[in-house]
Amino acid sequence: MKCSEVRPLLDLLYDELLETKDSALVLDHIKNCNQCRSEWEAMEELRTRIAAARSNTFVPSELMEKVSLSLKNEDQSKRIFGLLPQQIPLVSIAASILLVAWFLVPQFLRPSHLPESLSATPTSTAQKLIADLTADGAVTPEPDKQKLDKRVGYDLKYVHLPSWKLQQSGIYLAQANIARFDFVRDGNSDQRLSCYQAPEGTIKAVGNAQELAGKQVTFGNQSGYQFAKWTQNGRDYLFVTKLPQPVLEEIIRGA
Repeated sequence: MKCSEVRPLLDLLYDELLETKDSALVLDHIKNCNQCRSEWEAMEELRTRIAAARSNTFVPSELMEKVSLSLKNEDQSKRIFGLLPQQIPLVSIAASILLVAWFLVPQFLRPSHLPESLSATPTSTAQKLIADLTADGAVTPEPDKQKLDKRVGYDLKYVHLPSWKLQQSGIYLAQANIARFDFVRDGNSDQRLSCYQAPEGTIKAVGNAQELAGKQVTFGNQSGYQFAKWTQNGRDYLFVTKLPQPVLEEIIRGA
């Protein structure tokens, strides 16, 4: 597929509205086209930020009641005055502006008597995590398990990797609820494996999905790295390595 054909389909791919064949063609193009992959990642990041902002924002019941009342009054006005469908629904626009204004007003300027908003779990893409894999300062080391559990805010679940030795554990600096573990196999520094762990729904990945050892695993590659992401026991796991995918599959089978 050409870039001009793929880009209009990215939104449909994200919303899972494409046919299976078309999804495969678009994904295959994204893997081999840096420009389309960058646009896909930017779109993912934008949608993630919008979803997080929406979830993080508390809309008071008083405001929702005012909006509902405005819409009700508009509906009554239509029945009384016979407004045509093509006329601009000014009350609806006003209600929408009221809601948008509320989302845009900084928290510290809102009425102090309102309850604090509930925090939402932010997300991160596999591509972003892999891009930061070798970045200096991307991880804050924390070798103590209890302290690491406390700092990420949940009990970490350790996967079974008998032939691998843990070199470092720590917290992904860009997102404090993601932990990263770096391993080497049998003392061979050339065979490395990084494992990210986060609460379910935190790590997003795009690639080829397949069932492996009872897990629904998404495989992909980026910048010379193979990755595999799956969810199990309420946790997202992302394995990243330069080893070939068959080797990565074997690691997952034993994990």
